Amino acid sequence: MIFGKPSLTARIAIGKLVGFAIGLIGFVSMPAFWPEVDPLIRWGILLWYPTMGAFIGVSGVFTRHPVLHLPMPWWFQAPLIGAWMNFVLTFFAYDAMAAALVAMFGVTNAFTSPFWFTLEGGIVGLIIGYFATRFGGEGKELLESDGDASTLVAPTMAWGHRQDRVGSLSMSPASGSGSPLKRNTALSSSSGKSGAAL
Repeated sequence: MIFGKPSLTARIAIGKLVGFAIGLIGFVSMPAFWPEVDPLIRWGILLWYPTMGAFIGVSGVFTRHPVLHLPMPWWFQAPLIGAWMNFVLTFFAYDAMAAALVAMFGVTNAFTSPFWFTLEGGIVGLIIGYFATRFGGEGKELLESDGDASTLVAPTMAWGHRQDRVGSLSMSPASGSGSPLKRNTALSSSSGKSGAAL
């Protein structure tokens, strides 16, 4: 990985770089199989995949699901993000994607449904996730070298641990000189007695 240690900044940059390369391929090759393509669609493809790469880069901090507490390796997480983003994109650009697939495969082909872009997003997400993890790292170690980023991401990761600690402190029995509440009560009563004596 870059600089010999995990880095969230490097992971995001690599994700965006790989996504830009994939988007650039689509930007350049699209007129070859769809000559009447709208230039705005080409620019949208060029900018869409770097955005996907940035999301995959940021998500690499989490190697376990924060709610379900299940492992989330990069080869599962990255394709899931890519597939979901293209799945949502299909609803916004259904007609344009349908026209692109018809231009590529013909009207009678089985691959004319725009929702095939969901599978394509999963494959692209897998590619981005591999390079981002290979050269940028993953997990909590990403925050150790990026102090500014840790102030934003670490509180979210540690939320469950803080809740566990608070619960254990509130349920633990008093020991030694007593709980903080009892000690505060004792100090208040002793202060009151001292004032009365004076």
